[in-house]
Amino acid sequence: MQTKQLKRLPSHRSTKRTRAMTLPEMMVAVAIGTMVLLGIVTIFMTSSVSFEAMGNYITMDLNSRQVMDQMSRDIRQSKNLVSYRNDSTAKSLAFDLDGAGTRLIYMWDPSEQKLSQWKTGEGSTMLLTNCVSFDFTVYDQVARTNGAGVYFNTAPSVEATKSVEISWKCSKTILGKTITSEDMQQARIVIRNKPLS
Repeated sequence: MQTKQLKRLPSHRSTKRTRAMTLPEMMVAVAIGTMVLLGIVTIFMTSSVSFEAMGNYITMDLNSRQVMDQMSRDIRQSKNLVSYRNDSTAKSLAFDLDGAGTRLIYMWDPSEQKLSQWKTGEGSTMLLTNCVSFDFTVYDQVARTNGAGVYFNTAPSVEATKSVEISWKCSKTILGKTITSEDMQQARIVIRNKPLS
């Protein structure tokens, strides 16, 4: 008979001691992890703000260009500038569209930073919001030349006005800070239907 020899199995107990992390090692690991996490959050926030700023800039620029095109078209087709107001509390331009009393008025309210339009028979329409500055200058109809080129004088009265130069700038706030502003929109618009005197 054969006797089977039993092999001795190794003991399940390990001879090596398992070692836990000490408190200083744990604190260093937590500090490094926190710094890495803060770096990732900072990069994410910076990217988000930059993305939002770019979107705001594109939207504001597109809106401003559309409003400038509309204003240029309407002012060119008007018959005459009938009044304007240019002071610190409000600015407005009023045009006679057809010689029969139809008025077109552009108004800027600095406290609300809004540019609106009012037209006889149609009422008021908001054109721009977040419009932080709006300015205009009226010019007469006589072109003058000097060594630097052709220039126009500011109009001495509403009746003498032949062209209007309009400019504005819009901005928005992101996370409570005004960090995005569009390029200033500016155009000189000639009142084409006004007869030369």
